[in-house]
Amino acid sequence: MSKRLEALAAIDSNPQSSKRRKLDTKVKTPKVEEVTSAAKLRQLLRSQQDSVAEYRHGVQSFRAFLKSIAKQGGPSNPAKEAILREYLESQKPRSENDQDQDDLFLTDLVQAWSFASFNHEDSLLAAIPASLALLLETISTKIDFREYGTRLCKTLLNVPQLKLIARGVSSNSSKDYLISPCIWLLTEIVSFDGGVLARRLYSHREFTFKSLAKNLGLRAAPAYDEGERRRKPSVRTNAVRYLLANLKYQDADSKGNLVGYRDIISALLKDLQYDVPELVINVLHTLRDSIFLDKTLSQHDKSRLLSDWSLKRIATLYDYDGFPNYNPDIKARVVDQVHSFLMLVCTSPSAGVLQHQNGWYPAEKDKSLQQRDAERDEDSVHCGTRPLDLPNNFSSRFPVRNKTLAAFAQSLRPYASSRHSELLLAMFKAAPELVADYFNKMQSFSYDPKLSMTWLGYSAFIFSSIQLPVPGPFGQGINPDQRPPPVLVVIESILPQPLNQKALTRCFNQNSALVSLFAIRVLTVAFQKLQTTLRLFRSASSHESDSWHDAIHQLRDEFCRRCPTLKDIIPAFRSVPEENILQRESFARLLAAYYEAVPQLALEERFDISVVVSRALKDAESAKGSADDDMFRLLELKHLLLVAQHSPSMRWWNRPEPTRLSPFTTMLKLFNRHCRPLWGFMKRVLENIAHEVGLLQGPKNKSTLLALITSFLDCKHTSHSNSTYEFVDHCIRQFIPKPVKYHDEFILHTSHEADQADGPASLFLFVLVEQWPFFTANETLSNEDKLQISRWLAMFLDYCRHVGESRLIISKLFHRLMMMAGEDKDSYNIFLERLNSKQEPSFNHSLEISETKKRGIFDMTGPVQDHPADTSDDGTTGADVPDLDLKAITRLLRKDVEQAVEDGDIGKVIMCLCSSEIGIRKQALSNIARCIATLESSKYAEKDMVTLLLQEIHHTAKESIDSHSFPSYLSSFAVKALQVEINPQHWLYGKINRFLHERPIWDVGKVPLLQKVLLHPPDVDGAHYDETRWMLEVVIDGLRTKTDLDAYRQSHVFERFLALTSSPYLASDLSKEINRLLCRASYIEGGCTTLMTRTGLLSWMRAQRAVEGQYDVTSLQHLATRMSKHWDHERVESWSGHTVNGYLSRILDKCPPHIFE
Repeated sequence: MSKRLEALAAIDSNPQSSKRRKLDTKVKTPKVEEVTSAAKLRQLLRSQQDSVAEYRHGVQSFRAFLKSIAKQGGPSNPAKEAILREYLESQKPRSENDQDQDDLFLTDLVQAWSFASFNHEDSLLAAIPASLALLLETISTKIDFREYGTRLCKTLLNVPQLKLIARGVSSNSSKDYLISPCIWLLTEIVSFDGGVLARRLYSHREFTFKSLAKNLGLRAAPAYDEGERRRKPSVRTNAVRYLLANLKYQDADSKGNLVGYRDIISALLKDLQYDVPELVINVLHTLRDSIFLDKTLSQHDKSRLLSDWSLKRIATLYDYDGFPNYNPDIKARVVDQVHSFLMLVCTSPSAGVLQHQNGWYPAEKDKSLQQRDAERDEDSVHCGTRPLDLPNNFSSRFPVRNKTLAAFAQSLRPYASSRHSELLLAMFKAAPELVADYFNKMQSFSYDPKLSMTWLGYSAFIFSSIQLPVPGPFGQGINPDQRPPPVLVVIESILPQPLNQKALTRCFNQNSALVSLFAIRVLTVAFQKLQTTLRLFRSASSHESDSWHDAIHQLRDEFCRRCPTLKDIIPAFRSVPEENILQRESFARLLAAYYEAVPQLALEERFDISVVVSRALKDAESAKGSADDDMFRLLELKHLLLVAQHSPSMRWWNRPEPTRLSPFTTMLKLFNRHCRPLWGFMKRVLENIAHEVGLLQGPKNKSTLLALITSFLDCKHTSHSNSTYEFVDHCIRQFIPKPVKYHDEFILHTSHEADQADGPASLFLFVLVEQWPFFTANETLSNEDKLQISRWLAMFLDYCRHVGESRLIISKLFHRLMMMAGEDKDSYNIFLERLNSKQEPSFNHSLEISETKKRGIFDMTGPVQDHPADTSDDGTTGADVPDLDLKAITRLLRKDVEQAVEDGDIGKVIMCLCSSEIGIRKQALSNIARCIATLESSKYAEKDMVTLLLQEIHHTAKESIDSHSFPSYLSSFAVKALQVEINPQHWLYGKINRFLHERPIWDVGKVPLLQKVLLHPPDVDGAHYDETRWMLEVVIDGLRTKTDLDAYRQSHVFERFLALTSSPYLASDLSKEINRLLCRASYIEGGCTTLMTRTGLLSWMRAQRAVEGQYDVTSLQHLATRMSKHWDHERVESWSGHTVNGYLSRILDKCPPHIFE
């Protein structure tokens, strides 16, 4: 008691001593000992329950020792590895009779772990699992330590150890230092030796997956920097790695069950946007490779992984910002990987998210479409009005199979992100049923036309959605012959709800040219898709039911209800300035689409197209701008002429001020201008107009219009004024009001039987002859103009004799002209000379015009030749060097690649590979490579097969382009194959695609597809001779040089086609084409000798001559004459034993067949 009082007195006398001493609670890190032997390591890790600090010191020394071995990038340390091996060997069970010896390993560490758990020693509970995980990580890369790692994993997968692990992973969220080592240890176990024990780990999932969903939500604090995150990963990072390791190494059954844990998958995706970029990319790659591309997993298991909520969470990564101190390139890579992942899972049927759907046919729950259609009463309203008993406006629901994708689509923002737009369009293409559902539910976005980035983005998306192809045949598994898809579903893919009549009309009333240009473009593509759909509806319609015909009318009516009327478009068209050529061409294209697709709507508005067409013709006639401007003017003219053909207000024969010619005559005049791209189109327009009013004779082999155009073309080199065209225009305007007068004159001229037997004549000839003296009597005309009119008139009449017009009537007209010439000796001599002329006119120009229709309006093969080609007696053209359109190489650079494919410019560039100039060949090859790159990134519907074709041409040509020209037959085949690839309905589409998939480089010495066409059955019934005709065109066009001839000889091309003539079912035109092939070969150096000595031609001619009526004798004689003049006489005589001349002389003399015996 006295001592206590003394102590209190001491405290009172010294107040400072009453303060409590500050305790040093900082745990000092024990000094790590260096491990020099296995004995030392055993000593450090021997269980010491009486001294926890010393054991913790031993564990830390063990971890340091392992880190020195597993140091990445450092040299191997055999001495330390030997120490570790000796230590691990000493930890094996010593009892050989122990049945569980494989499951007993590192007993000291395991016992210490149990002791720490029992005594709540957190420092050891964190250190021991981390050391074991580091040990597994260290020995996992060393094959000779595999046995020890397997023993350790099996030991850890015993129930007592699993309980310790489960206790660690389920610790309080604040004790991340206890959770992370246990998760790390589990990750190393499941990953060890390629997942050899992964299945065993999953069998104890009550321990190994305990609290995994909770741990996936424990992400690091935002204050962590990049270095801290890498040095000390968060609990979530470790948990994500553990989950990904299971998805990678577990078998299909385990993964299928694992992806069904909604809490785990939700926790994984919920905070994915806050993870480091490397982890995000790892998650996406693992899900892609181990789940969606795993063929062992069922579709059902894959679909369980991603719901619409999951897809939305992944889509938030499009806005991934990562962390401020991360490399921006890595962030961009994350966005690229997210886009690639979503494109895969949302568009690939094998990924499990995209379900089987019926295209434009809604999903059926109760009964099949066929049962519904059969039960429908005959008097009920057709499917276009009440499709599948659904409401007309689909305001409440729209049954779709892909409900997950439909819900996910509503969360995307295509107006704000190009990647969102690309993903949504890919989903629409893969599942067309989503289009109507999306636009029906997308009511939140107001499509008020205004020039903003949001409006422009949404407009571009709608435009691209309309450009999507029509699903064929309108969906999967539906028989289109039974009934059409609902009209209100179809119309959403053609003209979606946001593009209603009110919104589109407001677009045309905007001051911004960009807004109105969008409205023009989107309506144009909508009209094109409407016409495609209607054409498919017509082809699918049957005679038993009128439902398809009703659907056609209802679809057109619904389209007219949504699109603007013509009265709203015409004022906007008239307000476009003359210098805005691009917009005028776009407006003209839209007007033509109105008149072609919905004429009932177009004709409601009275529109005087005559003035507009006359202005366009004048602009085309006097075009002196750039090449691009001239091309757009020609396009505008083409569209306006289409409108004029359909418009009843078009006045073809009037001369609007200030022009001096009618539109009809101005079109004739354009044939002498630089308007060759429109020749074929204008020729068809003129034919329709002339035949409608009875001006010219209908077409036979060659039409009178052909002679009229050719006469102007052949006069283009003479210095004549517009007097000839004014004369023609004057005559036409004389004919139109009173055609009966000239018909009576025609009857008068054909009153004799001889004249009637000779054939009819165009009434226009009588008008020309009658008006010639009156028009030339005009004093304002110069003598040169009068003579020019006479020359042209004589030439035209002469040409008419060769196109089916009555020769007797034309002869009488010539005599009448000579009589009216009177004292005009020059005109008299012109008519007399033409009357007595026996020269056959050349219609090469016009023949090229007719071919333009097949190849496209801008497929120009080069300048028109002034002289006819070298021909044989039967009109067969010789094998000249091809005329290469070198302008196509530069024109291709300015054109859109899709238009270049359709217009044939790429085909012309391919033909430039045959040039003898190496510079041209290299430039053409470079342009083909550029087209390939452009096509791969384009949205062209047929880009895949066209790109494959161009790639094979490029690979084949680049190996030999420096030394010699590309074979002509390969270029010809490529051009013809390109035309097939852009037309999937072509009968050779399947064979050509199979050929392209066989090899990346073609055999230069063989004609592609020759045997498959001639010796194999066709893909389409009855198309054998069509395929043969196609191949014959390739072979004829490809035979141009001696190299081509040698290749044909080695491939036995001539023998195969000569054998076809023995068929009694061979068409006559094929026989003529085979004769063209032989004549073409005879024009090549050495061709006649090769045909005679290497192809059995003499025996073939003998066989053909022996069968009466089997082959044209005249053609045989022409061929024999050509051969006898140009072969190598010495070689052929030696080869035939001096008998060949006797055989040929009998053919030339038309001897009877028995002389050959």
